Amino acid sequence: MSALIVLFNLKDGVSEADYEAWAKDADLPTVRGHKGVDGFDLYRANNLFHSEEAAPFRYIEVIDINDLDQFNKDVASDIQKPISQKFGEISDSPVVMLCDNISD
Repeated sequence: MSALIVLFNLKDGVSEADYEAWAKDADLPTVRGHKGVDGFDLYRANNLFHSEEAAPFRYIEVIDINDLDQFNKDVASDIQKPISQKFGEISDSPVVMLCDNISD
């Protein structure tokens, strides 16, 4: 199985409360509804482990992909386009990594 892992901060002026409400109302349910997706979780980083130092990224998305070809079709769909556009407007230089699960 593959996963898309996205690390990002919000752009200046974007409130965390507004982003998190949008993510729960629009982003998470839309992506979770794609045929190529088995799961989608969103995490908020608080600090580095065993430290008071802030994490380099505030948010982490983990999207479990069951079929990469289907996922690519899903993200190109008309349903996904406004979600992707909004994410581009609010995220500051996201790092997007396609990963293979090697733990199985």
